[in-house]
Amino acid sequence: MGARVDQPVAAALVRLNAHVLGVVLALLAGTALFLATLALHLQGGPMTGQMLGLLAHFFPGYAVTFGGALAGGFWAGLTGYVVGYTLGRAFGAWFLTGAARMVEQRATGELGQQHTIRSLRPLPFAAVTASLLSIGLVVATSWLWWRYGGHASPHLELLAHYLPGYTTDPLGAVIGSLSLFGYGFVAAFGIAGIYGVVARLRNA
Repeated sequence: MGARVDQPVAAALVRLNAHVLGVVLALLAGTALFLATLALHLQGGPMTGQMLGLLAHFFPGYAVTFGGALAGGFWAGLTGYVVGYTLGRAFGAWFLTGAARMVEQRATGELGQQHTIRSLRPLPFAAVTASLLSIGLVVATSWLWWRYGGHASPHLELLAHYLPGYTTDPLGAVIGSLSLFGYGFVAAFGIAGIYGVVARLRNA
């Protein structure tokens, strides 16, 4: 019997792929914030973690302490999962490859379904992710620039150390977004590789 794709099963497969992507991003985001916070906590000092501590405005319970690192890791992981799952559902048909195959069970003569998870397509996934990051930077910077009457944000100004040409105005945001696109592309390409490893283990 020839292989065919059953549409409801294929849709379920895309959801499963989205879950895996969400878990990968959750682990990366949660672990990264936990380790960064713990490193600052162990470093000590009166000004330690002044910038990272601003995340408390978004992550309840977060602080540059061991307990705060656990809370921040949880919230960062949850955020990573939501982002990964959303990307997987929104763009799954484009950069998630997978197939639901109807396979003949020769031993029993019965027909069953076999689900497989395939690897991410690195280039489309990296392009989508990097584009979203760049757009987010332009929108956030432009909104703050407009909201505060064109005055520079001292926190956003720190991004100039990492994004050549970035300034806290719409034009500078566009210039800086080019560098962010490059960083995001490389990072997303690496995430696609990790996802591929997870997918292969899941299929084993």
